[in-house]
Amino acid sequence: MTAARITVAFAGHAQTHGLVELWGAARQLAADTRLPGSPLFVAVQGAAAQAAFLLGELDAAERYIAAGRQAAAEAAGPVEPGWWCDAAANIVALFRGDHARAERLAQQALSTADSPLWQVILLGDIVLARLYRGALASASDALPAVVRRAREVGCPTGLAWARFLEGEVRLASDPLGAVTSLREAVALARSVGTVYVEGVALVSLLSAAVRTGDRLVAVATFLDAVRHWQRSGMWVQQWTTLRLLAELLVDLGIAEPAAALLGAGAADPDAPLVSGADVDRARAVRAALDGCLGPADAARLHARGSALTRQDVLDLALDVALPAAAAAVR
Repeated sequence: MTAARITVAFAGHAQTHGLVELWGAARQLAADTRLPGSPLFVAVQGAAAQAAFLLGELDAAERYIAAGRQAAAEAAGPVEPGWWCDAAANIVALFRGDHARAERLAQQALSTADSPLWQVILLGDIVLARLYRGALASASDALPAVVRRAREVGCPTGLAWARFLEGEVRLASDPLGAVTSLREAVALARSVGTVYVEGVALVSLLSAAVRTGDRLVAVATFLDAVRHWQRSGMWVQQWTTLRLLAELLVDLGIAEPAAALLGAGAADPDAPLVSGADVDRARAVRAALDGCLGPADAARLHARGSALTRQDVLDLALDVALPAAAAAVR
């Protein structure tokens, strides 16, 4: 099928560049009753899974992955490219907090991936899996392979991804030192329209600002970050951004919207799991909310947040929380 070949050919580009229309096309095609039996069926399911997890629908992504794997197991001949489902499954596992499985799946996909850019991405996913499970030294050991392959490929998207990873690894121990790499990642990604890499590097810059108490930079950047993910509909990364916003709000003494935002994220089953060193920071934020509001009021606002729709959450962030934060740092 021509549509299947086009979908698979552009799937990686659609992910890195935030081409939402192609995400929808991949998901529609994955449900096409004419597709089963095609050698591209597995790859289309992988493309649909990537679209789903970027939109913050992890359960749906896992259903596409399961369909692709079943078809691959039943296929009489080779499927092309068979590594797509493993690549998608690795990222879902990363968001679910199953870091050992994420690394194993990234290695598996890497062993057969025929896309040079995706080789860079998957090497980077191995770094992230180790980093987010708290194995900083092991993540650092895996980083040179990403940088080396990115330079060999020479693609700006891959180079931006490598710079982001350098900053992300350094962020845990040296937030100020991470800023240069992260800014370079944002600039490189913007130069070629790589929306996803630009966004994750922007979020890490926010994390650096929040960790170092640079409130002015954080407040000035949060609006761009929230709007960035809103435009693309990438809710997995939006939840990470909003958790950081809640942390900043607590630091500024703006407790009520912070509690509601955290409640909303905790209630969404597709929000990425807090893991690694971030667990201690999340506990500290909750303890600060309890201290500021009192445990009963903090729990009440947390519960109120859990009832919010995603649009309600965006309205709370953009119309209430960010204006209050901007006023607090003037």
